[in-house]
Amino acid sequence: MNEEKVLKQIKINEATVSLRSDGIITVLFHKNIVLDLALQMLLLNIYNKIADGKRYPFLFEASSGVKITKEAKENALRIESQAPGSAYAVIAPSRAYQLVANFYLTIKKTQSPYKVFMTREKAIEWLKGFL
Repeated sequence: MNEEKVLKQIKINEATVSLRSDGIITVLFHKNIVLDLALQMLLLNIYNKIADGKRYPFLFEASSGVKITKEAKENALRIESQAPGSAYAVIAPSRAYQLVANFYLTIKKTQSPYKVFMTREKAIEWLKGFL
């Protein structure tokens, strides 16, 4: 499988955010981090810096042990309009993670297209429709 070239990348202790040559921004949350309000706002600034005023589809992946606080989950929809995403794909590698992510979507409606996938390949294929 050919990996896309990384055009821009910002790494912090908790995550790596990359703009790929195919126009998809990937966000990899590192192992055992807690995504709280402070980290969420830092990441929003990073997303906007990488996007440089343009809108891109986003692919989110998490290493093991990543936790999201209740406050960050609730804030995600409030700040969505400030983010440069045209669509959002989340990789949930197990059926259990998929059920949780999809259940969240039935309760909280996003402004942009949002879909959960079990594989990176299917997520990227879907995101390419938003380039």
